[in-house]
Amino acid sequence: MSPRPLHKYRRIPMNIGFTALARAAIFVIALLVSGGALAEGGCPPGQYPQQGQGWRTCVPIPGYQTEQAVQPPPPAYASRWGAVASTIGGDAVFGIVADQPGRDVAEKAAIAECSRRGGQDCQLNFTYANQCLAVMEIPNHPNQPFTGGTEDEATSQGLDYCKTNGILGCRVYYSGCSLSQRIQ
Repeated sequence: MSPRPLHKYRRIPMNIGFTALARAAIFVIALLVSGGALAEGGCPPGQYPQQGQGWRTCVPIPGYQTEQAVQPPPPAYASRWGAVASTIGGDAVFGIVADQPGRDVAEKAAIAECSRRGGQDCQLNFTYANQCLAVMEIPNHPNQPFTGGTEDEATSQGLDYCKTNGILGCRVYYSGCSLSQRIQ
């Protein structure tokens, strides 16, 4: 028996040419993709680099739409203040103000209102902000303020106080609100 030539026993795969071609295609695709990434030059999505002598910046791509919608700023509110001032004694004179832009303004306005109505030696009794107030006239007791989210809530609290304590003849002397106002 004579020895057979090696090439007959050695198998050469038929797809070697295809493998080389596939590797080359992957390499070309990788170059194209990485070239696209370099084209943005470090600019955010939707912008491209622009440069001149000694400067470089990013410029918006015309017609490019970002996916995120611009959110409007949240609403802003300004506090509103109210205050109660009165004289001391059986025939008390009141000064009640609401919807003032600040605490000091409300307190001074309440004392001034009490004086304007004929009160002598008016003193600040109560200050409140961003809520409603009911001042209850309670027989044989000092008048008391009650607060709530609405005039009805504040009034109900005052009437409930009288009912719980067995006080008859309570009535609402004043009710009003100093609620925050939207400014933006």
